[in-house]
Amino acid sequence: VEIYGNGAKITQNRPATPTTEHANCVGFVGCTNVYAESLVCENANGDGIYIDNHNDGKDLNNLRLYNFICNNCGRNGGSINGGSNILISGCVFKNTNGIAPQAGFDVEPLARNLTCENIIFENCIFENNQSAGIKVTGYGNTTGYSFYVKVKGCKSIENQFGFVVNNIMHSSGLIEYINCYSLKNRYCGVLDSDNDDSVNRIYSGIVSEGCNTNNQGQSDSTASDGSGWGCDFYIGNNKNITNSGNVTIENCKSKSPLAKSAFGVVSYPQADIIHFVRILNCTCDEDIVNFNMRTTSNNTAENFTITDTLERQEYTGAMDCDHTFTICRGGGYLRNVLTGVKVKYRSDTGNTISNDAFTINGVI
Repeated sequence: VEIYGNGAKITQNRPATPTTEHANCVGFVGCTNVYAESLVCENANGDGIYIDNHNDGKDLNNLRLYNFICNNCGRNGGSINGGSNILISGCVFKNTNGIAPQAGFDVEPLARNLTCENIIFENCIFENNQSAGIKVTGYGNTTGYSFYVKVKGCKSIENQFGFVVNNIMHSSGLIEYINCYSLKNRYCGVLDSDNDDSVNRIYSGIVSEGCNTNNQGQSDSTASDGSGWGCDFYIGNNKNITNSGNVTIENCKSKSPLAKSAFGVVSYPQADIIHFVRILNCTCDEDIVNFNMRTTSNNTAENFTITDTLERQEYTGAMDCDHTFTICRGGGYLRNVLTGVKVKYRSDTGNTISNDAFTINGVI
């Protein structure tokens, strides 16, 4: 099947349409070998584009979408709830507002559709959406999802968050954000939150500029207060996820002066460890803390590799963190950290940094 829209508009009358996630402009469900281009989808109370396997067992396979514009939709600009071999190229998803999740695009497999494999977004723009520009998410403790998603050369502009992966557990696969640009998002440029280590996540070549425009701080109170959202690149465990981690941030740059940390790795009360985090060859502007890890009692952040990350100068902010490498909160400890550069570090009272727990080269 081939569809050539030539800029034609598919629009709904939102005030006259029931507020429901199923009021979509365009749906691709259980189909195979479909090519579509150049449609404008507007004013849906649901999604501009809805993509899914069919509940009668027919799986969606080989879908290619080019140059769509999805504007002012209620639930998402677009969503994928299941399917394989999907390419979305040169599309724009903007001004989503209405009912959750309100993302530019949401990749979220349903319980009946455990597979989102070989999903590629390239050269797309996600702009001014109420929630994330684009998010890949799971259903928490549900077991058996398969995620193979790649987002490359895309821009996320003036959303709540730029690029998001969250709530994925007991699954398999690889999620990659490559050579993307996050600009003036209200909180984090990149948010990786409440995932276990079953799916590998890689953030490579991302530039985050001018984010945290809401000037979110980093309070130390509860997991629900938005703590950590002030980081430019944020890896967090708020919900006591077991074995949280398996994240690589490489060749990325933070250029967000309002960010409280360029790179933040955060565990909250009652949360388990975050481990196997690799922050490689990254840089940040000189007026933000380079790396900030906050632990809590009986928690560990372990197996960190931090290389070629630039030392920066004093930062005076909500936490008064003035060191390149900062351990905040009492009662936690850091171990198996290897760096290849000179790093200043500070530990609040109650944290453990010792020769047998903390390996660091070139401390100044």
